[in-house]
Formats: sequence, structure tokens, C-alpha cells
Amino acid sequence: MRIIRTFFIITGLAFAAIVWAAFSPSQWQYRKAIVLQGTGYIRLNLDAEAFAGLQPDLRDLLAVFDNAYTPGQFQSLVVDLGENGGAHNWLSILTPEREFQKQVEISGSHDRMSWQVLKSDGYIFAHAEPRRNFFAKETALTYPQATFRYLKLKVFSDAPFTVNGVEVTERVAESAKEVTFTPEFSQTEDATAQTSILALDFGQSGLPTHAVKLVSDTTVNFDRLAEIFASDDGASWRALGSAYLFRITQPKFTGANFTLRYPETASRYLRIVILNGDDQPISFIAAVATGTLRSVVFNASPDQPYFLYYGIPPAYLAQVRYPNYDLERIFPYLEVSQIPGATLGPQQTNPAYVAPALPVVPFTERYPWLLPGVLVIVALALLGFILRFVKQVKR
Repeated sequence: MRIIRTFFIITGLAFAAIVWAAFSPSQWQYRKAIVLQGTGYIRLNLDAEAFAGLQPDLRDLLAVFDNAYTPGQFQSLVVDLGENGGAHNWLSILTPEREFQKQVEISGSHDRMSWQVLKSDGYIFAHAEPRRNFFAKETALTYPQATFRYLKLKVFSDAPFTVNGVEVTERVAESAKEVTFTPEFSQTEDATAQTSILALDFGQSGLPTHAVKLVSDTTVNFDRLAEIFASDDGASWRALGSAYLFRITQPKFTGANFTLRYPETASRYLRIVILNGDDQPISFIAAVATGTLRSVVFNASPDQPYFLYYGIPPAYLAQVRYPNYDLERIFPYLEVSQIPGATLGPQQTNPAYVAPALPVVPFTERYPWLLPGVLVIVALALLGFILRFVKQVKR
């Protein structure tokens, strides 16, 4: 199985007429000159300034031409993959257990007599928080690619640990290039809720991130649930997920995790809430966020100026259609790593930009007091008429 996490935004240029059919320069607020370092297919990495002006899904971006259990120790089991087991580097332990933290050692052998340790610091866990309706479980482990017929797992445990089976396979992943961002960081304590609140400010929206690694100056053992939230304005927050932060240095287990992963977001603010319970708060001093590098690939002609346009107001979005170029179908066959690069110049206001017309505000919204006022006057007039009529009837 091949898992590819490299992302590219594909756009290009066939003929000027096609570009202009899908592109009106007056709709884009900003542009950046593209400094080419070659011709033909070009790869361009987006910078933070461009992300700040882009829609979260990047739909307003266009590059154009000028456009067994041992008591008290461990439970051991051996997996026989068969004579034709093939290569493998990933396994998942199938267990019905719902509350555990275990260290796992993986060894491989061709004859079940001599064993080679493939991974000694594996870590699996499951934890439930009924009051928060939360359950997390991770029993998958990776190890160096091997062809051993037999795998031996040692699950270090003080008590028998139920294992129903093991899934073993080969996973080949081509990792995406990543970039890091260092947000402004602060930590506050909420003694009433028994939580630590870590605030991260990236200084702008638009920077795509999917993980945060925390830096701590503490050396104590701890194991805490952390909840992650995102916000665009620092006022309204949405949940991204939960994970565990821990540092354990004990004879039966040694390991640490300071990285929180979550669905990709381009929000300016992140908030991490750490549940301390009755334990003392853990001190954190910094955070580094990670995102997948985005690149634009397009076909450049020699001696032509190119610009990257971005930042289209929402009023124009409905008029933008997705372009259709041969490059989208050719792209899978390109050696992207061998494509010449390009750089971006400073941001400049698009000289052709025309701001969208202001929406026509209805007369009743421009004068919201008018309709209630008319109704009051009519009601008073009717009341006066009724009073006069009653007086005449009495006479």
C-alpha cells in the first residue's frame, strides 16, 4: 500500500484567451512577482504573506503569465506470517481493553531461535473520560522494514493483557515536505477548572498547520489529557480534537510525547487546555507548529513576466471558475523534486484591482425607525378616530 501525503496546487497557462476567460485581474487585491529560476515546469513555494491574503481552501490563488505472560514482567506472543510473508513494517494489536498504557518491544526471526529487536520503545494506550464523553486509543506501531517470517511482541504489563490478534502489513509513505511556524506563546492557570491554558497566536490567519510540539522545562513524570481549540478572532472557538501529553521515566516504561496532532486548520489562534486534575500544573515555555509545504507548479515560457494573484473578496468568489489545463493530467508523471524553483517578490497592491460595489441596502434597513414610526402614527390616528366616534354615539 502506498500512502502519499505530498500536496501540490496545480495551475497553469495555455493561451491568454483561456486565462482571461477564467481570470479578471480587477478582482484580486494583491499580487507578487514570480522570480523564475528556469523555464518549463516551475515549482513555487507559497510564503506566509500569501497565505494571509488567501482563502483557507486556496481557491483564490492563480499564477498567470502577466498576467505469553510472565507474571509481573511482560506478556509475550509470536506471530507467524508464513513462508511467503513478504516485507512488513507496521502492525496493530487488536485488544478489547479500554484503559491501559503499555510499552511494547518487537523482535523478528527467521527460525524462532535467534531474534533481532526491531523496536524497543513502542507505546500503546487507551483511555476513557466518561464525564467528557471522550475515548482515545492507539495500538498501531511502526518499525524498520523487515522480511522476518516470525514477529515476537513483548507487552510489558503487571497483569495479563488481552490480545485478540495482530494485523501486520507494509506501509510505504512518501512524506510531504513540512514547514514550521513559531507562534507567540503564553501559559495561564485556571485553578477553579484545574486546567492549564496555552495560548498560541500566529500573528495572521491563513497559515496551514496540523501539529504543535510543546517545549517544557519540567522533568517530573506526568500524563495529562490535552484538548485543542482553534479560533479566527480569538473570541469564538471550535474544538479540533484531544490527545495525551506525557513524560514517564520509570523502570517499566520510559517515553514522552509533547506533540499534539489535529485536522489541518488555517486559524490565527490555537488554544490548548491541559487537564491537571489535582496535580500541579506542568510548565511549558514555547511551541512550534508544523504545516505541509504548499507549492504551485505551472508551465513558464521564457522572457515573460509572471505574477501570483491572490486575495479575492467574497463578493467575487462566485464568479471564479476552476481552470482546466493539461498540466493537471500531466502532473502525476512529473519529477517534482527535479523541477526548477522560483521565488516571490514583495507584496504589492494590484494596480488593476476594482473593489466590488457595495450591496444596495433596502430603504427600510437604511431607515429602520421609519416603519415603526409610521405604525405608531397610524395607531394613534385610529385611536383618535375611535374616541371621537364613541363620543358621538354617547350624544
